Amino acid sequence: MDDRRYEELARRLADYPGRWVAWPEPFGTRAEADALFESLRDGGLESFKVDSAALRWRIDEFTTIVDERGLIWMEVSCAW
Repeated sequence: MDDRRYEELARRLADYPGRWVAWPEPFGTRAEADALFESLRDGGLESFKVDSAALRWRIDEFTTIVDERGLIWMEVSCAW
């Protein structure tokens, strides 16, 4: 994703604290997702500005978790 997309996602999370937002791209493994979100939480990308203490992520429980290609969809939230 490009910086503009990361900025939009960070803004959506800040605008709706506590609400789960679908991540726009799937992951091959849960470890790949965790590595990305840990990096974002730790400030690894300047354009994704959220409160690191409040960032949470989970496997999307409201859709098929693994799609027909075997990819994993995630959701993210900012607690406040």
